Amino acid sequence: MNRSYKKNQEFIELSQKIAEAIESVTKIDVTIMDAERDRIAATGKYLEPTYGNIGEKSAFDYCLNTGEVCVIEEVGESEICKECSSLENCIEKAEVCVPIFWNGQPIGVIGLIAFDDRQKKTILDNVEVYVNFVQKMASLLEAKYGELMAIEENKRLTQKMRSLINSVKRQNYLIMLDDDDEFKQELLKDTNESCEITFNDILSLSQTMQEVKDMAKKVAMTESSILIRGESGTGKELFARAIHNASRRSKKPFVAINCGAIPEELLESELFGYEKGAFTGANISKPGKFEIANGGTIFLDEIADLPLKLQVKLLRVIQEKEICRLGSNVTRKIDVRILSATNANLEERIKLNLFREDLYYRLNIIPIVIPPLREHKEDILYLANRFIQYFNIQFQKNIKGISKEASELLLTYKWPGNIRELENVIEFAVCLETKDEISGELIRRRLEKSYELIKNEPIAINRPESRDREREQFLNLLDKYRDLTHKEKVERICSELNISRATYYRRQKKYRQ
Repeated sequence: MNRSYKKNQEFIELSQKIAEAIESVTKIDVTIMDAERDRIAATGKYLEPTYGNIGEKSAFDYCLNTGEVCVIEEVGESEICKECSSLENCIEKAEVCVPIFWNGQPIGVIGLIAFDDRQKKTILDNVEVYVNFVQKMASLLEAKYGELMAIEENKRLTQKMRSLINSVKRQNYLIMLDDDDEFKQELLKDTNESCEITFNDILSLSQTMQEVKDMAKKVAMTESSILIRGESGTGKELFARAIHNASRRSKKPFVAINCGAIPEELLESELFGYEKGAFTGANISKPGKFEIANGGTIFLDEIADLPLKLQVKLLRVIQEKEICRLGSNVTRKIDVRILSATNANLEERIKLNLFREDLYYRLNIIPIVIPPLREHKEDILYLANRFIQYFNIQFQKNIKGISKEASELLLTYKWPGNIRELENVIEFAVCLETKDEISGELIRRRLEKSYELIKNEPIAINRPESRDREREQFLNLLDKYRDLTHKEKVERICSELNISRATYYRRQKKYRQ
């Protein structure tokens, strides 16, 4: 991935707001740098002009290249400073640099910079607290960056598909696809409208999946709230979008928000909006996701991660059908259908007082449970071949199928990551395969670290036995990975517990106090 960032005004404005928010809490000057070493946001001495390139081999550059938190206790004395191109003219006393990640790669840095002895002492006395706080702010930028990249990727894929369709129209054929191939017919559809997910896009041969689709179609035309349950990678958002597009609200907005990807301190303003002056950095009024979705559908993904105080506010929104922005006493009527999704055991969380029972009943009017891929194994090879067709086009390959050995491996694997994991495995195989069919060697190589035959019971959907069990599990993993870099430790623990980075930092704060 090319990590250089196209200067996006929306991202820059959010960066400046976050810089000002951090400065208001820490009383330390802040600089935010992108992957091209350009300063895109700042407070204090670097505020005017904000833009400018930060020197090579600086602490910011080290943090960007290594993906590690960097603490400079004495500028000029640290080995990192020795080769900095700006060392001779440097007026800084101390620094804390925290990387901003996307897809596991650093795409920027947030830095706290001390320019006097007071600021320096404040930083050094509160390093761990400040690092934790800035990492939470970085996670908000990570979420925004991912959102912007998804928009760009959708535009790119849409343009690529349209180019392919135009080519097909001129030549009346597609290499690698049979004349009666159903996938080819989908590509040949002539439409000037943007791509929309429908139930026809949810591909399956399974009777179980067909029953889930049939139920979703029936309830799509209602106004009832729907709770979509299923493991990670089963396609919960795909179902949510198909339900919206089959509903009476299909011409109105569909707004999705991941409740586990945004820090608790900022989630309220994202959901309900804020007025100018509501908090430091709120220079303009901004509507929240509920207002943006007015007349349409809002999709609350990872609803189990919604903090308790916001669960109370969401319950009121559902009951009163109105919202109140932060910093305002004015209520605004809204007309929004709520779809939510989770891979957690909400019933268990209710017992642990982590989720409100009254909110659960409001959201779970119509439950839809998407089965894991291992429970509809007849779809594994069917979907694998569909993915081969897609990646053939993307990588300009001519792979015709899957070898017998590879098929057996695919059918006996547990697929804890479900359809998303299957797609990733096939993309890997198509990218590296040099023959006309996917070999067992490639599949085995891709799965060798997690390969496990289906011999045990199906994987449970995140069922913590108790609050103590959750705490013990989290602290044990912190100890287990204590020798890893911060980035590696967070990635490993999030993967093992199937939680977001934001949830990781919440638990770290909660259980290490």
